[in-house]
Amino acid sequence: MKSSLASFNSHCYLAIHAVLLVFLFSFSLKYAAPAAFHGNETDELGLLGFKSQITEDPSRVFASWNEFVHFCRWTGVKCGPRQERVISLNLKGLSLAGIISGHLGNLSLLSSLDLAENSFHDKIPPQLSRLTRLQYLNLSFNYLTGEIPVNLSHCVNLGSLVLDHNNLVGQIPHQVGSLTKLQKLNFRNNNLTGVFPGSLGNLTSLEELYLTYNNLEGEVPASLAQLTKLRLLGLSVNSLSGEFPPSLYNVSSLELIALSFNNFSGNLRSDLGHYFPNLQRLYLGDCQFIGSIPSSLANASKLLQLDFPANNFTGTIPKGFGNLRNLLWLNVRRNHLGYGKRDDLDFVNSLTNCSSLQTLHFGDNQFVGTLPHSTVNLSSQLQRLLIFGNRIGGGIPREISNLVNLNLLDMGNNNLTGRIPDSIGRLTNLGSLNLGSNLLTGVIPSSMGNLTELVYLYLPRNKLEGNIPSILGNSNQLLRLDISDNHLTGTIPQQLVALSSLTKIYAFYNSLTGPLPVYIGNWSHLTYLDFSYNNFSGMIPRSLGKCLSLGEIYMKGNSLQGTIPNLEDLQDLQSLDLSLNNLSGPIPHFIANLTSLHSLNLSSNNLEGEVPVTGIFSNLSADAFVGNSNLCGGIQQLHLQPCVHQETQKTRKKHVLPLKFILTIVFAATFSIHQCPTPMIHCDIKPQNILLDEDLTAHLGDFSLVRLIPGFSNAPESHLFSSLGVMGTIGYAAPEYGMGSQVSILGDMYSFGVLILEIFTGRRPTHTLFQASSSLHHFVETGLPEKVMEILDKTVFHGEMTDGEEYWGSIKKEQMECLVGILEIGVACSAESPRDRLTMRQVHSKLTLIREKFLAAEDVRRGD
Repeated sequence: MKSSLASFNSHCYLAIHAVLLVFLFSFSLKYAAPAAFHGNETDELGLLGFKSQITEDPSRVFASWNEFVHFCRWTGVKCGPRQERVISLNLKGLSLAGIISGHLGNLSLLSSLDLAENSFHDKIPPQLSRLTRLQYLNLSFNYLTGEIPVNLSHCVNLGSLVLDHNNLVGQIPHQVGSLTKLQKLNFRNNNLTGVFPGSLGNLTSLEELYLTYNNLEGEVPASLAQLTKLRLLGLSVNSLSGEFPPSLYNVSSLELIALSFNNFSGNLRSDLGHYFPNLQRLYLGDCQFIGSIPSSLANASKLLQLDFPANNFTGTIPKGFGNLRNLLWLNVRRNHLGYGKRDDLDFVNSLTNCSSLQTLHFGDNQFVGTLPHSTVNLSSQLQRLLIFGNRIGGGIPREISNLVNLNLLDMGNNNLTGRIPDSIGRLTNLGSLNLGSNLLTGVIPSSMGNLTELVYLYLPRNKLEGNIPSILGNSNQLLRLDISDNHLTGTIPQQLVALSSLTKIYAFYNSLTGPLPVYIGNWSHLTYLDFSYNNFSGMIPRSLGKCLSLGEIYMKGNSLQGTIPNLEDLQDLQSLDLSLNNLSGPIPHFIANLTSLHSLNLSSNNLEGEVPVTGIFSNLSADAFVGNSNLCGGIQQLHLQPCVHQETQKTRKKHVLPLKFILTIVFAATFSIHQCPTPMIHCDIKPQNILLDEDLTAHLGDFSLVRLIPGFSNAPESHLFSSLGVMGTIGYAAPEYGMGSQVSILGDMYSFGVLILEIFTGRRPTHTLFQASSSLHHFVETGLPEKVMEILDKTVFHGEMTDGEEYWGSIKKEQMECLVGILEIGVACSAESPRDRLTMRQVHSKLTLIREKFLAAEDVRRGD
């Protein structure tokens, strides 16, 4: 009986329990489905709210974010495998712009949010603190502003918090110290201020901490000693102070210690190297450390990079560093290393054991002694060798070519002697070579033409001699060339035209000769040009005006001649020094229009005419013009003589002749040249050398450059004389003389043609109108015959303008044809090619006919 009852009770219990389970399961189905649906809807709305704040989407990321595609398949969205809930949003590097919407705080199951490398701006939304399951947050490389939200500390599961490269301000919230699961914390490259919060010492799981490039101050807290798992510590570029943080000595796991560009000071512990067996990179540059570099660092056998520049270290580089077989980088620039003894550089011998060394920099110290020959036995992997700014003597070893991978070699500012070895041309990977400010002699080796990768070449302040190697034109990537302050001679080679990338050239204080290169306009990227204190001659090339980027031009102390070329397109020009030359002609007015120009020196030349008063000329002292005796006018402070403007009718009558008298001058001058007992080449025909007697008969004067011709012929190749010593006058001298051609009678014909054109147009050949691609010849040639009245200077042909207007109003057609004929003679005589010019006999014949025709027409006009 009892057994049956027990069996009944057992079955009853099981039945009731089963019914209850079915009920509970049905209940859960009834309410769980709507809950899941509600979560899905919330996620979708949160994503759409985020999308609504996007202002730029160049990659059309959000094209898929629409009602026709389930949100779990939207670009960048990842949902969980069981529930259709968002667990990850990754839109990194898609060039998005806009505001990070607070709607993202509704994605309650989100564990990873990556919006890095976009252009989001405004503040970090505080609603992100709702994401309690968030493990990874990366908002780096945006334009976020404001402070770091304090309530981010609610995201207690965060393992990685990355906010670097933004514009965040304010202090690091001490609440960040409660994120005890953090393994990576990166706030670098912001504008954070205040002290290094001691609460960060609570982040005992932390492996990476970057606070570089902020404005933090104070000392590194002692609590950092608790971060026993820390591998990477970046604190560079702040205003942190104190000694080398003592707390770090307890963190033996450190692989990176970066403290550069702070205010740390004091000595480094001599046993420092024993505390960091895992250390690979140690950056202590630009602080205020003193004392010796700890030799114990040689025990940190994993070291790859040691960077100690710009401190106050003394002593020398420990020889034990040669045991650091993995060392890639050693930089101790700008300290006080060196004892001033001959064995200062013995450490170089030990560094030959560092077979992986790529960078060795001990420049700007106090090392003396002879450059060790062991330098050539340094690692063949060496790319950068910088020893400048010491007192190292001796020669450059020929075997320097062993360092075949050198990209940068800087031995400047030492006491190196001897020649530059030819073997330097084997360093074909060199991009920068600096041997300046030494005592080097001999020539620039032509082997440098093999350095086709060269970008910077500095050889100034040595005793180099000889010519500039023409093969240097092979270095067509060269940006800067400095050969200043040497004893170089010869001309600038034509082959340097290939250096079209040049931005700066320094060639001052040499003995370079010849004309400036006409191809200078090919250096179109030039910003700085200094040819001062050489022996350059000839004219300043017009092509200089094509170097549109030029900011500074220095040509002081040469023998340059001619007029100042047209540089009006050099709108970035800030400094122009043409002093101590033989330049002539007027000061061009375009200089007053160079709005960037703040320094101008034209002193000690042969410039003439009126000094402009606008632009830079309104604020210059007399020093800028001294030594130009024919200048006048200018601002009152220059104390120059006033300019005499011969504009009154009374004055002009003394100098301006009626047309028929000008014809008499032209005819008489031609007749004098042609019918001299012994024909001659005058070599300097210009208005100043045409003299009139009381009867207004023309005579040639100034025979200082004359050449007599026994047995005269008009043939172009007959009776040529060397042009050596024949200068003539700029504007009147035949163009072939400037190219070294010999003197001929056809050169006089050119001058005579220019003389005719000047008399009848009233314009000198050196007029500023003709400083670009034009000339007086071109001006007249293009105007004939239709625009003859525009070409003619009517005031030259008649003394009084009132009478002149009446005169020109009544001139005959035949007389106008005569004027055209005279101008055509001037154009033909001033042709660029000697073979295209008229002969004296042809000119004599044509002028005789024109004179008779004109005077006949004049008689008819008067009779009317």
